[in-house]
Amino acid sequence: MCVDSTSRSAVHRGLNVTLAADAHSTWDARSGLTADQIIAHHNATLAGIPHPTATITVTPSAEIDFATST
Repeated sequence: MCVDSTSRSAVHRGLNVTLAADAHSTWDARSGLTADQIIAHHNATLAGIPHPTATITVTPSAEIDFATST
């Protein structure tokens, strides 16, 4: 849930977000959803949040350039 809240807060502040699709986790829910189902749901939902100037891009971690410039 922290990934969801943090991503939504950032995009609503006008920040672009890159979410590493395979680098967040959770546990199975009492409702019967598995952790994998919950992660897939958050990845799909967050990628579709509408905002006029900011986006959430959900990408596998292997495709993200984590290099920083100084």
